[in-house]
This record gives sequence, C-alpha cells and structure tokens, in this order.
Amino acid sequence: MSTLPISDSQLFFIMWHSLLGGAGLCYHFDIEGPLDVQKLESSLEHVVNSHPMLLSILDIPENATSFASHQLKAKKREGLSLRKRNLSKLLPEEISNEIQSEYLRLLNKKTRLDQWPLIEFTLFKLNDHSFHFFMGIDHVISDGLSSLEILHQIFSHYEGKEMPIQSADEYRDLSTKINQYSPDTTSLAETEEFLEGESNKAFFWNPNGKEKSHPSSSFHTESYILTKQETNHLLQATSELRGSLFSILVASYCEVLTSIAPSKTLEFSLPTSGRIYPEIDLQNTIGCFAQALTISFQEERIDMPFPKKVHYIEQKIQQGLHGNVDKILAKKMGTSLRKNYKLSNGKPSEFSKLLFQSSMKSNLYISFTGQSPLQKRYGDLKIDNYEEGTFNNPFSLDFMHSIFDGKLHIFANYDPSFFETTFVQKILEKIGEHLKNVFHENYKTQADLRKRTFIPPEINERLFSIIFNLTSLRLTDENILDDLEGCHGIDSLAKIRLVTEICTSFNKNIDKGNLIQSRSIYELGQVINGDA
Repeated sequence: MSTLPISDSQLFFIMWHSLLGGAGLCYHFDIEGPLDVQKLESSLEHVVNSHPMLLSILDIPENATSFASHQLKAKKREGLSLRKRNLSKLLPEEISNEIQSEYLRLLNKKTRLDQWPLIEFTLFKLNDHSFHFFMGIDHVISDGLSSLEILHQIFSHYEGKEMPIQSADEYRDLSTKINQYSPDTTSLAETEEFLEGESNKAFFWNPNGKEKSHPSSSFHTESYILTKQETNHLLQATSELRGSLFSILVASYCEVLTSIAPSKTLEFSLPTSGRIYPEIDLQNTIGCFAQALTISFQEERIDMPFPKKVHYIEQKIQQGLHGNVDKILAKKMGTSLRKNYKLSNGKPSEFSKLLFQSSMKSNLYISFTGQSPLQKRYGDLKIDNYEEGTFNNPFSLDFMHSIFDGKLHIFANYDPSFFETTFVQKILEKIGEHLKNVFHENYKTQADLRKRTFIPPEINERLFSIIFNLTSLRLTDENILDDLEGCHGIDSLAKIRLVTEICTSFNKNIDKGNLIQSRSIYELGQVINGDA
C-alpha cells in the first residue's frame, strides 16, 4: 500500500465532503453499437488500476485533532464491479425514468472516504445494440478535467489503444511539488492587486427572496445544447470580441441573470484547472487539482456594453491565472484547514463547519472544461445524449460547460428546494438565446487594423511545432492569422500550456501577459520577436 500526499485542492473537498456527506460528479450517455460488455469491464479495471488516485481511500487516524494527520492510501485493487441492468423490456418512458433515477443516485450519493471504491460504473442494456453508461466519482479523487479524461481512456483502451499508466511514486512526486509551491513576490503582489477590486463579503444570489431553510439533500440538473453551427458561430465571436469563450460565457451570465433579477452587485466563483505550476504540468495526471477565482461586478461593470464586459472579464481572469492567484488562494485555504480547523474524533467541530461555510464567496458557479476529450466514436461504438452534473452546496446554482461532438453543452446543477426547475429552465433558455445572438452582433475586432510586421520564419516554425506537440494540430503559414480558439479550439487551459511551453522553448524573458492575450500565431510571434 502506498501513502500519497493530500493536495490543498483535495483538502478543500475533504472538508466539503465532511459537511455534505458527499461531493459527487456524474457522467452518463448512450452507447450505440455492438458493445462487448466483458471487454468494457476489462477496460474499466485497467484504467482504474492505472491511476493511484482511483485506487485511493482516506486514512483518518481515530483520534485525529487536525487535517494535518490525514493521508491518502492507494493499492492495487481487484473486483471493481460494473453494475448491470437489462431494461430492454421496459417502455421508453419507463427507461427514461430509470436513467434519471440512476443519474440522481450517483450524483447525490453519500460516500465514506475511507471505503473503496470512490468511483462507480453502471450499464443499462436498452436493446442488443443500445446501452446507457454511467460513471459516478467523488470530487476528492477527481476534478472535472480528470473525470472526462478517465472516460476517454476507458473507451480508448476498449478500442485497443495504449493508455498512460502512472505509478504511485510518480504521483507522489508531482503532488509533493505542488504542496511545496511557494509564490514569488510578484505573484503575491498580483494577488493583492487582483483582490483589491473584489468584495470581502460573501455574495448570495436569491432572486426570489426565499428563506434559507430546509435545504435539499440532493441536486438536480437541467441542460441546454447549442447546435454545431451555433457553437461554431460562438467560437468565431471569440475572435471578434478578442476574448475567450469562457469570458463570453461569464459576461453572458452577468447580462442574463441581471435581466431576470436586477441587481447592483453580482459575484461568480470560477473554477480553474489548477494544473499548471512552474516546471510542473499535470496534464495527464488523474486527480483533484481544481482551484477557483472569484470575480465580482458592481453596478458600473454590470452596466458595461457587452464587448467591454468581455474585455474586463478576460483581463481579470488572465490577471488571476498569470499571477497564480488561484494557486495562492488554494495554498492559503489548505494551510488554514491544516492549522486552524479543529477535529473531534477525526471529524470537524461545529465551529470549524461554520467557519468553512462562511468562507464560501458566492452561491453562483460557472465552469468550462473546454473541448471534451471524450469522442463521438470509438471504433464501432457511438456516444450520444451526453450529460454531466455535480453536487454542490445547498442553495447553490452551478453552471457547467463543455464542448462535446462540436456542440456546446450547458448543464445547470441546482438545489431544487431553493431554485424551482421552471426557473432554472428559464435561465438556460435565456442564456442559449443570448449566446446565439452574440455572433450576429457583428462586433468589430481591432486585430486586422494593426500594422503587420515581419516575423522571422524560424519563430513561426517553432510555434507550429509546439502547438502540434501539445494539441496534434498541424498548422502552416496559411493559419498564421487564424484565431487559435475560434478556428482551432485552443481554449483557455490549452493556451496556458502553450504559453508555458513557449517560455521554456524560447528560453528568453517573454511577457507572459502579452502571450496570453495573443489570439493568433502572428500575434504570438510579435510578442516573441519583441514587436508587441
């Protein structure tokens, strides 16, 4: 059995788990085709045994007085079961009800962190060539990005492809380096600057004036899906607005929510990947690394024209990521949880629970995992009707976004005791309409008005090579002016990896802020060449 360090991000969710009894993520979808169930079970077992975190449980000393004594322990496992049910004799409506029931069960499952497994799979047989697959997993061992990668690896292995295997020693080394992260004075200064414009008070969105009593012990999910054409139009708008799709999403929620319930203030918690540290890249590591930034809007920012709002959000998010604000805040929270939160017989005291709950900045969450690694097809199998969801704090509204099969999927996870289903559906309808209209506003970019300067060909060639190594995209001179996100799907997370690799590859003091703001190969080349 291997002992693994607990990251600051994991410690946050361990505390969360102790308050709520669970911290689940759930993913489910149809599988069409000649599925070999025994082969699928073999792939499930292989992938789970390839990643230490999926083999882990939490070891809590019986008389623990603080989180500092907690450890994760992992060992090779056998007997991971795939829960199977045959629904082929049921009517379509009955099948739909069973799927919804299983989804809610996995999403809201109460788990013990000291008992394995903290991941669960279910397969419903609908007919000989139609199945429905579920994966439920605890947030303590996997964040949203890792969960999607797990699904991709399962079906890639099923297809016969070799998937990465990580040893406990490799994971321990990476996690230890993260826990040893110490911000430099520049990052600390940027964190102070980032927080200057943010409210110190907790924000609570309560448009219907409901009392916070009798919270639901379960979360529900509603969804909205843009078509491929609508999604492509939205990606094209990132070029016109010179902002990431994530910034456009946040700006859209600001406009829609304040149109539904006029307010002079609004605040969102924005989960970040937490995967890019100096000289550490956790791209292929399965685990929980998610962190967060909080962004607030006062009256003057709420009233900004949409393009200015996108620009403000883009600048704010990039400032937070470039300045390592999310990492510093996660570090502070982890340190506080280890030192200041007292336990009684291994469990948080009532005072510690109240202290933790008071640290929640907002009950509104917006996340975007970018282009999903999960594919539409794996050999003869086709994935369809994809849905994902998360369990969160009572009275919360958590919007998740990902692009699967070229379509932007929006999932609203909510406490049904506080937000009525029809109200959540109304929000999604308005968000969908707003996003569809973004493209048709014909915002004009400044990029094409800039004076073109000569970029040495060797810079472009090295950029092409870096992008290919990171994304497998083969770009050429014909793509130099393409918007990297709008045309090629290089989202915010991929951009951060790209910037990190550029700084390492060119081995020179390059302004990371200007690199992050660059939208094309040409603009990246300008910064590298010193012309920006």
